Amino acid sequence: MRRRILRFLAEQCGFTVLAFEYGFSEGFPLDAWAQGEGTNDGLSAHLAEAIPVGVDEPLRWMRRHNATARADQRSYYAASRPPATPTTASAPWPACTQATA
Repeated sequence: MRRRILRFLAEQCGFTVLAFEYGFSEGFPLDAWAQGEGTNDGLSAHLAEAIPVGVDEPLRWMRRHNATARADQRSYYAASRPPATPTTASAPWPACTQATA
C-alpha cells in the first residue's frame, strides 16, 4: 500500500520529496543513492546503520523512478530531526525545501 501511495503522489500529483524524521546529515548518502550513485545493492551499506524502519522500499522505488524520470520529475529523499527543544526552526519544511534547491 505504501508503495502505491508513493507512486501516486510522485507520478500523478507531482510530489518530489519523500521526507522522514531522521538525522539530517545521515539523509545525504541516502538521497545520493536514490539519485543513482553507487550500485543497486549499495543501499545495504546504509541499511546497516540506524535507518528508519520501512524506508528501504520507498528508496528502492525512488531509485527506479529516478532512473527514467525527467530532471524536473525526479524524487528526492530528505531527512529532518527536530532538536530536543521544539522551535519554529525545528519544523521539517525548511529541510525539505533545501533538498530540492
